[in-house]
Amino acid sequence: MEDVENTGWKRGKTYDIDGLTGAEAAYVGFWTPPGLNSLNYEIRIYPSHQAAVEQGTPFAEDASGANASLSINEALWREGVRDRRMIVGGGSRGSQNPRYGGYVIFGNLVILCEGRTSEHSLDQCAPLIALLRVEGA
Repeated sequence: MEDVENTGWKRGKTYDIDGLTGAEAAYVGFWTPPGLNSLNYEIRIYPSHQAAVEQGTPFAEDASGANASLSINEALWREGVRDRRMIVGGGSRGSQNPRYGGYVIFGNLVILCEGRTSEHSLDQCAPLIALLRVEGA
């Protein structure tokens, strides 16, 4: 987590990981990529890359993308569901949409990246991943 925080990412909340199979910790926070507004990133830490892939992938897929589970009753992991949705369209007529269009597995981290689509979210995650590569070197 120290490498992540050294990029300038700011921790907002620490989640209770009960029910997030295999995870050691999970956080939501924000980071401001160069030339963009501040974006949210949910970061889940696993003991190894293999655990992140094998155990983290189903939860990341459930929490991101066009078919993300945005209801506590539907989500594989209920903690933080409210943080994973956003209202688009404004006012009472707005609709709930997933905040995270996709995710990245980097080492032992599963990072949910804010964006409208998978491609958009991965583009917005790329600068953070680039900094993590430098920090971890």
